[in-house]
Amino acid sequence: MSPKKVRAIPHGTNTGYSSNYGCRCADCTEAHRVAHKAWRAKATLPADFIHGETTNGYNNYGCRCADCTEAHRVRHKAWMDKASMPPGFVHGETTNGYCNYGCRCADCTEAARLQSRRTYAARKASA
Repeated sequence: MSPKKVRAIPHGTNTGYSSNYGCRCADCTEAHRVAHKAWRAKATLPADFIHGETTNGYNNYGCRCADCTEAHRVRHKAWMDKASMPPGFVHGETTNGYCNYGCRCADCTEAARLQSRRTYAARKASA
């Protein structure tokens, strides 16, 4: 089996920030900020768009009017209510409870925090 090929991070680009690289250096962060701002400027609502009918305006167009925000809140609450923990679930064993079920107990939060630190360290080591 051949060793895993390590790709150099393209610093100062949106790709370095957002792709599989996850770089958060000042140059990559600034490039992402500029790219995201440009994307948002192009994402204009269609002329026949009806606010609050779906979560499309909130999620895809960044609309934060009261109707779109309420539609998003209702949809998210329904999703969280549906994502109930399976029987016998052990909190804090994996990041599953935090990431997939929205559990914010101390054990699940700590498991997610540790995984985040491990991922960050691995990215820094491969840079």
